[in-house]
Amino acid sequence: MIHIEPDGFQSNCYILHAGASAFVIDPGVQASRVISILDEKKIKRVSVILTHSHADHWAGAPELIAETGCKVYMGSAAKDICYRPEVNLSYMVGAEFPAVSGWLDDGGIFEEGGVKLKIIFTPGHTSCGISIETEEGVFTGDSVFADGCGRTDLPTGNTDTLMRSIREKILVYPPSVKLFPGHGPFTSVAAEKKFYV
Repeated sequence: MIHIEPDGFQSNCYILHAGASAFVIDPGVQASRVISILDEKKIKRVSVILTHSHADHWAGAPELIAETGCKVYMGSAAKDICYRPEVNLSYMVGAEFPAVSGWLDDGGIFEEGGVKLKIIFTPGHTSCGISIETEEGVFTGDSVFADGCGRTDLPTGNTDTLMRSIREKILVYPPSVKLFPGHGPFTSVAAEKKFYV
């Protein structure tokens, strides 16, 4: 896993790769940084996965599409909302939401070039939120942070739903499982579980 340090929106971007294939999770950072890494690693097949519809997690996707021809994937709950400006917050970046090539179902397995992901539906921060289970840990988007969780006061957010997602979908993993959030430092199930008992 490659972690691209936060910039601009202070959102984390992750690259999971094997050989010439890679998944880019939440390219909210400058696309040029992602493209530079893909070139350096000689990665030719790229798929982008967005954990939810907020602009600070997709702002780099349009340029990545233009440069690499990559496809963008989201949780299937985003179908009816992700293109709505009040939901995708496109006004923050002055760009249009990227075209989504495929929709990922809860519990679905997505595999590309030796990298295997499991999709976990974790709504609450937005109604379309997903987390992503991998061999390295769980990428939680804006559901769980170190010592906190995502806000729920933006369109489609719901506090009760988020708390249920955290307890029933994320904190059910073994305590040692690492959590890679959309903002801030990495954490673990053990470190976060104490906040939600």
